[in-house]
Amino acid sequence: MKLLTAFLLALICSSNVGSMARSPTWHHVEDKRPRADRVWAKLRKKVFEINVEHRFGIGKTDFVLDHDQWPPNLQLVFRRFRALEGIKVGTKTNSFEGAVSHSMHERVIELNDGFTAKRKGDSIYIFAPKNFVQPGDKSIHVEWVDFYRN
Repeated sequence: MKLLTAFLLALICSSNVGSMARSPTWHHVEDKRPRADRVWAKLRKKVFEINVEHRFGIGKTDFVLDHDQWPPNLQLVFRRFRALEGIKVGTKTNSFEGAVSHSMHERVIELNDGFTAKRKGDSIYIFAPKNFVQPGDKSIHVEWVDFYRN
């Protein structure tokens, strides 16, 4: 029984190590302002998803790669945002600037440079074109401004 338990434990640990070796790791450079929007990221299959939750509506962040490489797809989710007066996304190799108006509803709209946006509930989903983030890119920089004057 002890041998079987040791074998199963070794199998579980080795499968986790193998999967961790293939997944990128990163750290987040946080906005230190007291009322800064809350920002986090997660990896879903082949999508790196950056989430921004509205508190103040103006912010910026950087995600810096520590290990491996970014997945081929980038998605940004702006939670509790009515619109975006401006958004900038940049890497060493590519950059994007755009906006999302109040009038955007459930449909997908084309922004520019291959980016698309969709509203779902009180969130705005922005999708970067495939391979916007290149294998040699070590960081992703994002800046945003909501329509705070309304």
